Amino acid sequence: MVWTPYMELAESQGLRVVLYTGDFYPKHPCCRIAVLTDELTANRDTYVRFDKALIESYKWLSENPDASVDVVGKYVNVDRSVLKDAMTNGKTYNSPDPNAKGIDKIYSMMKNMNYINTTVSIDDHIDKTVYKQALDDLTRANPGDQFYQNQQTVYQTLDG
Repeated sequence: MVWTPYMELAESQGLRVVLYTGDFYPKHPCCRIAVLTDELTANRDTYVRFDKALIESYKWLSENPDASVDVVGKYVNVDRSVLKDAMTNGKTYNSPDPNAKGIDKIYSMMKNMNYINTTVSIDDHIDKTVYKQALDDLTRANPGDQFYQNQQTVYQTLDG
């Protein structure tokens, strides 16, 4: 099991990817942002602005895939064709949406396979309100933009 772009690098060296995680778990959550509750409370506006920037970046990446590859390529020392494949092949799902339902599912899977042993409720540690506020602000500011409307639908599906 490897992350992007390592699977594309492996393929470029003649190896074959047997299965993508999205093949058995579509839109699984990856790379969630963690922050202490006290920090979030003290600096909520900063985190809302941060989520707005993530959403706007996701929009730009969706609308400008070639330019996105060029930007990422400045910071990642990977052949451009491999990087482009990793970013645009549709095999991975990268979204700033919290995907709380997906986090719940992964958490349950980890408990069921005894990877973790806990009675802690993960729902007590997921705050979707920051992302929702950021998305609502962007949707209000751009009422005719279908991208933000689509993200509202994604939010309802993955978090509602």
